[in-house]
Amino acid sequence: MTFRIIISTLLVFTFYSGILNAQVEHVPLTSPVYDYLLRAENKGYLEHKSLSSLPLQRKEITSILNQMYNDKNLSDSDKEIVTFYLKEFNALPESNAVIFENAQNSLMICSVIKTNTFTSTLIAIVT
Repeated sequence: MTFRIIISTLLVFTFYSGILNAQVEHVPLTSPVYDYLLRAENKGYLEHKSLSSLPLQRKEITSILNQMYNDKNLSDSDKEIVTFYLKEFNALPESNAVIFENAQNSLMICSVIKTNTFTSTLIAIVT
C-alpha cells in the first residue's frame, strides 16, 4: 500500500514539474530586430526599456514593439518597420492571399502562412 502511494506521489510530481517548467525562447543576437531596437533606443523611442541585457525574450521584444506601435510620436517610416517586425513576431494578424473570390468570400484557393523561420503556401478549398 505504501509502495503505491510513493509511486503515485512520484508520478504526480514528475507530471507537474514538466508542466510548470515553461520554456523561454530567446531571440538570437543575429536577428535584425536588435539593430532596429538599438536605433530606436538612440532616437528616444524606448523610454523605460533598456537593451543592456541581451538576448531578449520574444515576449519582451513584442512588448517593446507594441509600445512603439502605439507611440504617437513615431514617424511613418518607423511605424512601417515596427509593423513589419510585429508581423514577423506574429503579434499582428496577417491577411490571407485570396486568388479567386466569390460573393460570400467563402472560396479560398491559396493562403500564405508565415511562421518564424519560413513561409509556406497552403492550398485549401474552404466552403
